[in-house]
Amino acid sequence: MRFTLDGQSEEAKVLAVNPLCSAVFKFMSESEIIRAEIPDLEKIVRDECWLEGERRGVPVDRRDETIRLRVAEIILDGVGAYLRSKYSSTVNGT
Repeated sequence: MRFTLDGQSEEAKVLAVNPLCSAVFKFMSESEIIRAEIPDLEKIVRDECWLEGERRGVPVDRRDETIRLRVAEIILDGVGAYLRSKYSSTVNGT
């Protein structure tokens, strides 16, 4: 969880803007939380495909071994933990 200069977490700001958001997440199951993370994960894959394509000079398929390893690295390195806390903290009401 990252905090901004005013001391509020990014999630708190999102919930403050959309009060219905917290009510929705409280009733989500774990599988629904995982489904909610999919757009974020897809963006990571797209970004890595673009970056590797820039390195190679040709488009790179999302199933490429380099992409799969890099995305796994990113998720295991902390982004995954951030996403899990982002969605699960709203379920637990924290």
